[in-house]
Amino acid sequence: MFFDNVQYIRKSWMSRNRILKPDRNEAQYINIGLQKIPYKSMLPNSYLLPDDKWKILILAQLAHYKKVAPFYIETIDTLEKILEEKYTSLLEFNIESIKVLVSVLGINTSI
Repeated sequence: MFFDNVQYIRKSWMSRNRILKPDRNEAQYINIGLQKIPYKSMLPNSYLLPDDKWKILILAQLAHYKKVAPFYIETIDTLEKILEEKYTSLLEFNIESIKVLVSVLGINTSI
């Protein structure tokens, strides 16, 4: 079940995440490219930018881990599979990403 009837909150974990930089001294944010969203908009009305620049940026940010992350290839392959699809909304992106991850991880649960 996905809880989608919520207000989108700017600069929240709804559209970004944080990972350690390869030197592990500090974190960096990975952001999903969103169109300008009116204040108090609902999550289903949070639309992604139509270009792929934000997808390319995310992959570039993760390229630094190639030599140090033990499961880099598997992780990037999964992420590329998620990012190759065209999504219109943040909600659609999040739901489809979770479906891919559940499948890759072998989690058997109905969604």
